[in-house]
Formats: sequence, structure tokens, C-alpha cells
Amino acid sequence: MNRTLRFITVAVVTVASLVSFGAIADAGKPEKAVYLDLFYQPNVKPGRIFLTANSGPYIRQLHWKNWGTSKTVGRGRFISDCASCGPKENKPAVITMRGLKTCKAHNYRVYTHFKLHVIDPSKRRVLSFSSGCPPKGEGF
Repeated sequence: MNRTLRFITVAVVTVASLVSFGAIADAGKPEKAVYLDLFYQPNVKPGRIFLTANSGPYIRQLHWKNWGTSKTVGRGRFISDCASCGPKENKPAVITMRGLKTCKAHNYRVYTHFKLHVIDPSKRRVLSFSSGCPPKGEGF
């Protein structure tokens, strides 16, 4: 009986040590991948992305595939319906995000390279842009 009790005690202590070591090892690892909007607000799987200020063209109804990996793809609708935007548009769109970078001060990873493809049979419409960690003192 003593031998069985000793074995169980050693097993419990070993498992507890391994679990706590894993928690310590992961403590500094950023928890989530985010998209930073124009105001450095972190967004996980955003449903809407504004391309200019919050009154210009945007992408809405975004549905994401492989969020949090090195490459994620969102499918939705490109909308241009503001008074100063010109002709109104509502077209399918695909946005690809790549290049996760760790923002240590904020404990998240941010996508840094973007390519937006508006599906328009009348002309090729592709926009590429990039981003990074918020400047010091910005972001949440």
C-alpha cells in the first residue's frame, strides 16, 4: 500500500510541475493575432474594415479562414456609399493578411501586409498596404 501511495504522490507532483512549467513558458507569448484599425484598435476577425476614415469606403460582412496563422483570407463586400465617394458600389471582395509581427508592449501579434482585391469585371482593382505595431504610447 505504501508503495502505491508513494507512486501516486510522485505522479501527481510530476504532472503538476509539467503543467506549471508550460504555463510559465507560455506567459510571455502573445495570446492573439489582431488587425489594427486606423486608430490602432486591435480587432480579432473584424467583420468590417474601413479603408479610410470611418466615413469612406469599407469592407463588410467579412468571414475569415485561417485566422491567427501566417496567412488569413477574409471574404466580404466592398462598399462605397458615402456622399463624397463618387458612384455607389457594392462588390465582392477578398482581403489577404500576412506577416504576423509580435507587439511586445501590447501582448498581441499584428498582421503587417494586406492585399485587397475588389472583384470587378470591368477593371482590375487591387490595393496593397502595410501596417505594424502601434507607435509608442498608442494602441490598447
